Amino acid sequence: RETAKRIIDKVGRHIVLPTDVEPTVATIADVETLRQRNAFYNKAENGDHLIVTPDRAILYDPDKDIILDVAPVQIQPAQAPGQQTSSQ
Repeated sequence: RETAKRIIDKVGRHIVLPTDVEPTVATIADVETLRQRNAFYNKAENGDHLIVTPDRAILYDPDKDIILDVAPVQIQPAQAPGQQTSSQ
């Protein structure tokens, strides 16, 4: 948790982050698998960080202290089991 806070503080020097919600921070451990699923990770390397806010995904290289890429995200609320959306 302390590591995530340090990363958020560093990224916050480069881009405005929301203050009302704590971003999710993950360290990239298998970039090749991620690249196969999404081109967003093409600039990333193992050891870089992914910071996810309610509306953005941010790739951050801690060694160079730079933001590699930013992409919009839409987090869909999970549906309850058996619940269907109406198409009317």
